[in-house]
Amino acid sequence: MASNNPEGIDDTQEDLETLQEALNDFYSAEDEQDREAALMTLGEYPDPKAKEAILYALNDPEDSVREQAVNQITSWEDEKERQQMLLTALTNDKPDIVVLTLESISELDDPALMQKIKELSNDKNEDISEAAKTALEMADFD
Repeated sequence: MASNNPEGIDDTQEDLETLQEALNDFYSAEDEQDREAALMTLGEYPDPKAKEAILYALNDPEDSVREQAVNQITSWEDEKERQQMLLTALTNDKPDIVVLTLESISELDDPALMQKIKELSNDKNEDISEAAKTALEMADFD
């Protein structure tokens, strides 16, 4: 007997609803923990809207939300998108985000990312330059 719902249809609809709910929670939540939780959910969906929200979160007023954004970027599934997101995080105007991003980079196989980290190793902010040098050293051992 044939089913009215082909397998996977309900899951897809559920995923879309979960994604939309997380986006709504992220953009509307006043509480930093709610925004953080929404980011964790968004990190599970390789969707352009999720990616946009995660990048947007890099400029959140709360440290914990920005840190969660970096965590989601470093575990983003699509390698090319992850590298682009890392580059975006490395150009953030908050030194703590740049340092956190540098500390979270575990592999360097993208020339543009490698170049950006080399530039940051000469940054006038000592925390940034030290983190960049460490990231480059770690890459040499991989």
